[in-house]
Amino acid sequence: MTLITVPVELTSFTYTTVNNSIKLKWETATEVNNNSFEIERRDISPYWVKIGETKGAGTSTSPKQYFFLDQQLPSNGKYYYRLKQVDYDGQSKYSDDIEADVNFIPSVYSLENNFPNPFNPSTVIRYSLPFDSNVKLTVYNSLGQVVVNELSSGLKKDGTYDINFNAYALNSGVYFYSIRASSADGMHNFSVTKKMTLMK
Repeated sequence: MTLITVPVELTSFTYTTVNNSIKLKWETATEVNNNSFEIERRDISPYWVKIGETKGAGTSTSPKQYFFLDQQLPSNGKYYYRLKQVDYDGQSKYSDDIEADVNFIPSVYSLENNFPNPFNPSTVIRYSLPFDSNVKLTVYNSLGQVVVNELSSGLKKDGTYDINFNAYALNSGVYFYSIRASSADGMHNFSVTKKMTLMK
């Protein structure tokens, strides 16, 4: 894709962590015909998602600062951000990406939907632990038979984990992945099962 050069001079684009959020900050030296900045984010997937928009300064010869607080992070991990600068005529230009490595302590246990799904032959399973916990992540076929006994197991520190599941040796079909977790102090337990589809 050919990007159209738009006369907005972006001098910096950075981030800081604020509580369990990412605060984006960018500065411009000059702006001409600048309508807005669209803020886009992606995670391990290749797909960018618009998460917000900030009004531009129009035409300005003095430095301007902008801020955006991303409070909708689904979990820990690496995130990438970019700006789409849009002028009043609808022409646009993308900034360079910046990478944010997020490692907040989750507030609750969770097991997310695998990505991609359907998959062939690999997919990523992500789970989160609010406490140090003993974990067992198991994969079953549609008959309830265990096909991978311990995809992830043992005592894990609090945090978010991405597990790569490679099903090259399995046949196409529906599979289930189940997590059982108990906090190291024995006071909290968590278990849930989700479905995924292998298509070869």
